[in-house]
Amino acid sequence: MKKILTLLILTISLTSFAQTKDSLVVKEKAKVCGYLALGLSITNSSDFLNSNYLSLEGGATYKDFGAALVVGRGNLEGMFSKTDKIENYYLEGKVFYGFPIKMITLTPFIGYGGYINTK
Repeated sequence: MKKILTLLILTISLTSFAQTKDSLVVKEKAKVCGYLALGLSITNSSDFLNSNYLSLEGGATYKDFGAALVVGRGNLEGMFSKTDKIENYYLEGKVFYGFPIKMITLTPFIGYGGYINTK
């Protein structure tokens, strides 16, 4: 365990030393980039299956703009079982814009969606 921690610290240190101020600024031509993200939203409830949910998000970005489609399930209980219903799943479309502010990027977004096959 001691060797693993030492190797981890050394790797982080080498990565830190390898970065210079110029390497943090990336200059690229503007292009459309796609992404795919898997999410697991976790709460502090004692009922893990009923209070947490999965989502899959796919989208595209261009410069600081982006758009995505999210597909998810309201909770984990009964997921992929024989009694699973389409009404437990939702779709959401969203758009966002990133504002670079020094070392961080503020990304407000707006989305609209709902559960499938429900009013």
